[in-house]
Amino acid sequence: MDLLRLITDMQIASARYANPLSGLPGNVPISEYIKNAIEQKENSVLCYIDLDNFKPYNDIYGYEKGDKVIVDTAKTLMAIAATDVDFVGHVGGDDFIIIFRSENWHERCNDLQSRFVDLHLRFYNQQHLEQQGIEAQDRQGNNRFFPLLSMSIGVVKLADFPEIRTDSELAEKATKAKSIAKKTQGNSLYVLQATDCE
Repeated sequence: MDLLRLITDMQIASARYANPLSGLPGNVPISEYIKNAIEQKENSVLCYIDLDNFKPYNDIYGYEKGDKVIVDTAKTLMAIAATDVDFVGHVGGDDFIIIFRSENWHERCNDLQSRFVDLHLRFYNQQHLEQQGIEAQDRQGNNRFFPLLSMSIGVVKLADFPEIRTDSELAEKATKAKSIAKKTQGNSLYVLQATDCE
């Protein structure tokens, strides 16, 4: 009975802090999981995932289709993760996180990006697929061409940064890794180096 009660409590807590769109754990469980990984000195790999060109996609196709992109991305993340050892969370918007304990995390990320490209057939009409992008307004209100949705992954290996003590320190490094990844057009993955933080 105690075990059943504990499982029920965990399920309730998980549901309370889940992202309502994706159903994935939100910021509270993400933070708790990261703190635990740091405290346990786990040899984990944190991947911060961001969808490129999502805003113009939303502007052209509408929020309903944009929500579908988020839901399908969440399903794809769960499909490539080893859910018995890896943790998948939804930071918010088009930002996601995977904390891998799987040894073959890099292979799983490559698989993730390949599957995301395959989803383009469901996301776009034929014209946009043929021209490999869409015309939309940028944040300054100017019309310009945006390539198809892609995925930038910023990677932080906890073992490479033993000085990390808090979830906010790790989040800062993950954000930096993601920012560097986003400088490459199309699907990209960047593993943060110690020299990037000097």
